[in-house]
Amino acid sequence: MAAAAAERAMRRHECCKSQFKFRCFSCGQFINRGDNITKCTAPCWDGMRLRFRGADARNGITMEETAFYLAETGTRTWVHVGCNPCYWDSLPEDSNEYSPPALRSSYTDWGAKISHEFDEWRQLTNHYDMEEFLEKHGYPQEKWMKDRIMRAVTRFQAIWRGYLYKQAYPLALEQKRASVAKRYREFLEWCGTVPMHVFRSFPLFCQMNSAATRFQAIWRGYLYKKAYPIPRLEAIATQVINEDGRATLSTRPRGTRYIRKRNGFLYQNSIGAHMEILMDKNHPSAAIYSAEVIKIQGQGGDGLYYWVKFHHDSEVRRYHWKKLLDLKFECETFKSKNCGILAKITGKLPLYRFLYP
Repeated sequence: MAAAAAERAMRRHECCKSQFKFRCFSCGQFINRGDNITKCTAPCWDGMRLRFRGADARNGITMEETAFYLAETGTRTWVHVGCNPCYWDSLPEDSNEYSPPALRSSYTDWGAKISHEFDEWRQLTNHYDMEEFLEKHGYPQEKWMKDRIMRAVTRFQAIWRGYLYKQAYPLALEQKRASVAKRYREFLEWCGTVPMHVFRSFPLFCQMNSAATRFQAIWRGYLYKKAYPIPRLEAIATQVINEDGRATLSTRPRGTRYIRKRNGFLYQNSIGAHMEILMDKNHPSAAIYSAEVIKIQGQGGDGLYYWVKFHHDSEVRRYHWKKLLDLKFECETFKSKNCGILAKITGKLPLYRFLYP
């Protein structure tokens, strides 16, 4: 009886109807009576942990019949079905750059159920689109608390910029008025220096000042043009001296290391070579795509370009060898640090389950 009750409670944790009206802390909207909700577990938990409920072999039942769970209370325990909450992980002070503080995804029973069903559906259909899976099964689309926080922070930054502008506007207006008053005083002084029979007007004064400013700019350019050859010759002499010094210290010709790096990449990645490229990094739709080199152009110089054909959708793209080298290194680094995958990938591998376990 206890095991059966625990099994029913665990199914309710996956999805059940709400008996109360309260606010979902993940999406910020209200959960009304009758809405489908799911249980959110640690680290969003902020209440009290109760004793384990259920039964096991000590109560005379088999391993298949064993069922138990840990009851919890708190204000951040239930969310909408489809909501993906998160929490701020500050981490200890001795953490390094590989584990910086960030918003981490939190575990929900509905998310575990969806992940298990998605894996089974992916093996049967060879489709990797989570949105397609949710739409075909009639499940609600996912709503990420992280996206809501980022939108709110962006809006707050815009409001803060508006506040700073509002604070700085009176000062800028005062400076503008002071500039206008100074220009008017200069106009009055100019009027006092002009003979009585000469026509006086503010536009004429502005034109004369503009002409004087342009003449000063032309004169500065003329002086710069006269003085430019001297520092230029000095810079050329310094460059020649430095190049002679480097040539004395090293007998290896300039650019040899770059040429060797390019030739090594060309030797290791000929036509038919297998490539793996990471796309949409740090996004729920991130995936690793495999491709094959089908064409190489410009093998004699720096303009070395690769045409690769992706296995997933047969799309052909052109990459410079430096860009392709960076993409290949980025994918290998991501696989070793985040996924622990050493095998060769063919087609498309979504990284949703690795980024948001």
